[in-house]
Amino acid sequence: MRVEWESLHPDLIVSAPDATLSALACQVKLLLSIQIEGVILTATCLKTGLDSTMTIQVFKGQTYSIPLDGQARNPGLPSLRECVSHSYGQARWLYELISWELVAWSQIQNQTNGLMA
Repeated sequence: MRVEWESLHPDLIVSAPDATLSALACQVKLLLSIQIEGVILTATCLKTGLDSTMTIQVFKGQTYSIPLDGQARNPGLPSLRECVSHSYGQARWLYELISWELVAWSQIQNQTNGLMA
């Protein structure tokens, strides 16, 4: 019996390089659920920093810097990977983030249009 281990595919969320995941998140303005000071907020990915962080903006307008990878420190904010995992728990592949994001933005647009009517 021979057992071989294959490295994880680079297009899987769990094994995608930090640079790939963060670039995708910024490109599609990925929406994330994030807990800040005990409150769950929705945030948008804005830009990646040189120090392995990402700037996000919550819908109230405040910006925060979160790490790209690793576990949240106490006190501290969760990483991009943790936020993606919590926000898109069923997604396995990077392309799923894009398709789910289109649906999420469409729903927000419909809600906004409903408020303006």
